[in-house]
Amino acid sequence: MQTVVQNISWTGTKDAINIFGLLPDKFYSLFCWNLLLPDSKPVEIQVPLLQKGSNKIEVPLNLSTGIYHIQLIWGQQLPENLGWWCGSSRYDLPQATEEDEVRENYCYTILGNSESKEALIAAVRQLNLDFDIKQLQAGISSLESHQYYFPEWLDAHSLLDKLKGLLDFLSPESVPKENNLIMPIMPTADSDKFPTPIVKTVEHGNWYLVTVRSKKREVFLKYLELSIKQNQLQDLILKIEIPQDSVYEDLVLLNISNFKTASTHLQKIENFQSIERKPLNPEQVTRMLGVR
Repeated sequence: MQTVVQNISWTGTKDAINIFGLLPDKFYSLFCWNLLLPDSKPVEIQVPLLQKGSNKIEVPLNLSTGIYHIQLIWGQQLPENLGWWCGSSRYDLPQATEEDEVRENYCYTILGNSESKEALIAAVRQLNLDFDIKQLQAGISSLESHQYYFPEWLDAHSLLDKLKGLLDFLSPESVPKENNLIMPIMPTADSDKFPTPIVKTVEHGNWYLVTVRSKKREVFLKYLELSIKQNQLQDLILKIEIPQDSVYEDLVLLNISNFKTASTHLQKIENFQSIERKPLNPEQVTRMLGVR
């Protein structure tokens, strides 16, 4: 395949990118791959023809919510990696994730700067996402080369660390061989049942019942953990427990040292609805957690 050397560069805005170095009278396209919807096909955008005498072309990016890795395609040439672009707000999610809490959780592991690569890998495993390894490698290369236009809230270094961790996880050599798998010890008919773990239900504070938006508990917990870290609330919100019974699917138990202060912080967290003013007694907590 013949390769044409072009000195291509670009700059970004929240609505478009400006590309420099294109050849006049050549047809170009942008392939825009959305990291928030990694199993969707890239969006193709036709680049307007560059007029003779001009060295810049503006390409409007009328894209849905996402973090996009953009490649330039033309003729029979190999794709040119331009880099990453994002014009979304911190809490924006693609429409395709609505009413899908698992996909929302995956998106928040990408969007949250303090989210770990382990959290991202767990979300990918839960969704069983099929990533294009070459696409992922190209995206990592662009971040390492500082080829991106991101809003202030999105940390490129955090994203790079998570994508590198994901690539390591997805690489074939990271998959353990079957002979090396450690199988869990299961109880037999003759063995004693495993003892029920004892959950400590009394901390230094009081237990309170928090209600979140329907089907949004997992997302709320992500933002709660983020708020605790960012605002150093470890001495205020002492412990978080999640009732497992489906009848409690929109409820969270919090052990709190100061109700008034905690309530102020909780009201700022995405998907929070209310907190009961009356603390729970230990018996109520034990019953909700299913501890015998």
